[in-house]
Amino acid sequence: MTTRFRAATAADQEATIQVLSQAFGREKGSPKFERDAASVRAHPESYRILESNGKIVSALHISRHRIQIGSS
Repeated sequence: MTTRFRAATAADQEATIQVLSQAFGREKGSPKFERDAASVRAHPESYRILESNGKIVSALHISRHRIQIGSS
């Protein structure tokens, strides 16, 4: 089992959005889902992800004012 914590990249956007939406109960198309998705797409460098065997299993958003952590 390989686990790696790293910065997200543009290639990780959709998987990161999926993990965050599952972790925080955001339904696709809801205002909060769309807000989160826009943030990930605009600033993937502000996210850190945990990969297990090549799959993103957790995401961390780093912002100036607060930190949100999610896992699925």
